[in-house]
Amino acid sequence: FEDGHHNVGLLRLQSGDSVYISKNAVVHGSLLAVDARDVRIYGDGILCGDWETRTERHGDLGFDNENAFDAAGIHTVGGIRAYRCKNISIRGITVTDTASYGISFFATEGITVDDVNVLGLWKYNCDGIDFFNSANITVKNCFIRSFDDSMCMKGLTAFSYMSTQNAHISNCVFWCDWGKNLDIGLATACPEIKNVVWEDCDIIHNSGICISIANGQWADVHDVTYRNINIEYACDTERPMIQENDNDVYLPNGKTHVPVLVRISDERRNWQGNIAGEDDRTKIRNICIDRINVISDHAMEELPDVQIRKTTRGSSFENIQIQNVFLNGVPYDNGHRSGNIFENPIYKTEKK
Repeated sequence: FEDGHHNVGLLRLQSGDSVYISKNAVVHGSLLAVDARDVRIYGDGILCGDWETRTERHGDLGFDNENAFDAAGIHTVGGIRAYRCKNISIRGITVTDTASYGISFFATEGITVDDVNVLGLWKYNCDGIDFFNSANITVKNCFIRSFDDSMCMKGLTAFSYMSTQNAHISNCVFWCDWGKNLDIGLATACPEIKNVVWEDCDIIHNSGICISIANGQWADVHDVTYRNINIEYACDTERPMIQENDNDVYLPNGKTHVPVLVRISDERRNWQGNIAGEDDRTKIRNICIDRINVISDHAMEELPDVQIRKTTRGSSFENIQIQNVFLNGVPYDNGHRSGNIFENPIYKTEKK
């Protein structure tokens, strides 16, 4: 696609395809690959999803029944979406104004996302980049501003035979306007989510939770590292709301809240017809959160919280390390709490 505007709608990619978007080009469309391999998407231009209308409320999975994938029933794509693919490379482009996730991968192996911008997402549940049951992932040098979770590692029932594993995310900037920044779960329908590293990244705006591990189904989540993450807090962050219909208008009421710094939990995933009960396969272990630099406004009335919540009997937590956390350069002891939660985690048991 050379300079200028191009209205392409849905562009289906086949094995071996390359898509180039030049510096001054705007492509109004979405890119979809199913059972393809060796696909390359690159350039310096813009992929704009404004052409697409979301046909169901959440628009996240792209098909209606999350328990069984039907390629013929795909109805929402977002910016770039791949199902059951191998060797996908995305470099240099900007993805904006999508009807669903900016970029998403399902049951896909061999993924590289480099020097990519994902922004201009304003519809509810427009995550930045999500990985479902996918493996061998490299994301680097990216800027993501999302209107739900910025980046997720997940598992979906339709592809639950495949683990999400071997992901390395580095030198990225995250801005979350609604939801979580760096997230595992809440959908964890897969054998394992493992060997995931976020490092040398900046979170410059947050809304709900900055670092989240929420094992809502049955995965063994292990060997996950968050290292050298800079997180900015503002004193005027307003509590988010969900827009229920087109007539809802967000009316700021002046009430602010403090997004959670870290939450690790086994809260159950109970929506979209997928009811998760207690399951002894649910594990969270070998988690390392190290060198977290919190930069905050001194005018904040409360300080960011760290929460470790074990809520079901069947799940297990093991070897969770949270260390070297600093608030404006000073060692941080979980704000207003007494003691050091990082050395002696508090497990909160709640009734379902």
